[in-house]
Amino acid sequence: MTDRAPDSSADEAPEIFDDLYLGLRAGGALRKQRRGEPLTRDEQEALGRWQRLSV
Repeated sequence: MTDRAPDSSADEAPEIFDDLYLGLRAGGALRKQRRGEPLTRDEQEALGRWQRLSV
């Protein structure tokens, strides 16, 4: 048994998936950037958000 309220993990789940998705998008953008490929606006935004969150 955990000490958490029953609905606390349900509240955290969407945020966790959002963070994972952002990380995947940022990772793809970093790979493109390392290869010298131009980034789309969405990729630039994902990379910027990831960098701000990781500070």
